[in-house]
Formats: sequence, C-alpha cells, structure tokens
Amino acid sequence: MNSQYDADDHKLEIAYWYYKLNMTQAEIAKRLNFTRQRVNQIIGNLIDDGIVEIKINGLRENNVEMESAFEKYFKLGRVFIFDVDDAENQLDLFGQKAANAFTQLLSDNSIIGVSWGITLGAAVMKMQQRNLSNCKIVQMVGGLNSDTELAKPDEIARTLAKKLSCDYHLLYGPAVVDDPQAREVLMQDKVFAETFDLINRCDLAILGVGELSKSSTIYQQGFLSKERLEKLVAQGYVGDMAMQPFKKDGTWETENHVIGVSLETLRHIPRVAAVACGVNKAKAVLGAINTGCLDVLIIDKAIAQSISQELSLDIDELNKKSN
Repeated sequence: MNSQYDADDHKLEIAYWYYKLNMTQAEIAKRLNFTRQRVNQIIGNLIDDGIVEIKINGLRENNVEMESAFEKYFKLGRVFIFDVDDAENQLDLFGQKAANAFTQLLSDNSIIGVSWGITLGAAVMKMQQRNLSNCKIVQMVGGLNSDTELAKPDEIARTLAKKLSCDYHLLYGPAVVDDPQAREVLMQDKVFAETFDLINRCDLAILGVGELSKSSTIYQQGFLSKERLEKLVAQGYVGDMAMQPFKKDGTWETENHVIGVSLETLRHIPRVAAVACGVNKAKAVLGAINTGCLDVLIIDKAIAQSISQELSLDIDELNKKSN
C-alpha cells in the first residue's frame, strides 16, 4: 500500500466513482492502491462528512418517515400508517391496506388470537386466501349478540381461519358480565379450558381499538350501558382493546367484566398488533400504545397526525436521532 496517498484528497473522487459511475469498492481500491476496507470506511463516512447527501424521492407522498419516527418514539417493532382520504369509502380502503399489513405479520405454525371490532373485521374480510394450514385461530373475547357481522369476534375468527385454510377455536361464553365476581365463577368452567390454553400460547394477537363515546361500537351495540360509559369517561378512560377499558396513560380498569384475554396474558404474547381507523380514535390509540402491550400498530394518517400534534413530535428530528 502506498502510504503517501491522503484519503481526504480522494473523497470526492471516491464519491463520484461509487455513486455516479457505480464502480465497486474493489475497483476503487485497485485504482487508488488502497485496501478495500479503507475504501469501505471512506464511503461509510461520506454522508457524515457532508460530501454526499441521499435524497429519496416520493417520501412526502409516503408515510415511511412518520412510521419510522413512531417506531422510534414509542419503541414499537412495526408501525403501518395508511392514507384513507375518501370519507365515504374509508373503512373499505383502510380494510384493504390493513389486510396487506396483516400478511406481513402472519407465518405458519402460529397460534393467532383475534378480538373484535368493525375495523378489524373489515380488514380480515379483505385478506387474500393463503395456505397456512398449520396455524390455529382463537377467539380472544366472548361472543357478542351484534347485528353487525363485521364486529363479531366469532365471525372474525371463523373468517380468518377460512382465509388461511386452518382450524379455529371459539370462546363459547358472553363477552361482558355485569359483576366481576360472576366473571370469576364463569372462568372456572371447564368449557373454557382449551380455548384459554390456546389464548395463553398465542404467538400473535390482533386487536381492534375502540374509543369510549356514545358513537362507539361498544356503546351503539349495547355492550356498554349508558351509566357504565359515563362512569368510565368521568374516570378518564378513553378506549378499549378486547373489551378492556384503559386511560390515555395506559392504565387499565382494575375491575374485569370481560370473558376473554387478560392484561397479564397480553403482556406475554410475543407480538400484539392493534388496528384502528378514524381520527376520533386518536386518544384511544395513544392510550393503547401507553399500555405497553403493543408491538405493532396499524392506523390511518389522520390518527398519526393527531397524535403527532398532541405530543408535538418532530418527525424529521426523531428520524435524525434514530440514525
């Protein structure tokens, strides 16, 4: 190696050869009589040295910057943020995009738990047929006497199993009981044993996120009384996952009225994904993130923008810090 070569004198040449002429590192090393490792080190520092700037066209039309910032800020494994500007077809459009996200989460030989909700149901309905016959789908909350098929957890579990050509297990019991003590008695019933064994062994849980308001599905479908809704809202609860209410800071309700997956179980499932659409769910989504249960978040851009504004997040600055 000729030590008289000063690497600083050749940074511009190396940048041009590598990025414009597509020369390999080996070719550049041979031309300058450098080692390949030295060339690799110089190329690796070109951006920090201010010699090279990388511009990715189209980023402002895509949500990858916001997704990456959310992953960094909230310490999530994966975030999907989708544009759904068509108000009339919002659920349909978001359902299709969320369905595509689901396919990236699914793998064979998995136990997959699903909760309930119109948005989750819409996404499952839009999924393409796949052969994951060694999977098992399990219903994570009890049955709902809903007049909206999309929202029913048993229908969601059944439909997802059909889409994946695999078996499913239903939770035969009511979703919500008035008395937490009655729940404890019901939970001892042997009829639930096999299903809860599968819930406890889930590799992936996919949950809908609902807000707590008079326009929410959980209230409109009669699963939450007016008195209980008003009490929860007065106490600061903003949303629910798997019928379990939580506050914006992620605190769950201590009284459990739900025949279904527990908070403790959710915390031990390797991957928990939450799906939500509609800016009215922004506070609920933030609360869901703050529960600490989530690894994957699937939302629309309106929710992401609302959360960013509330927390004064600087997307560009967050992404710089992550480099």
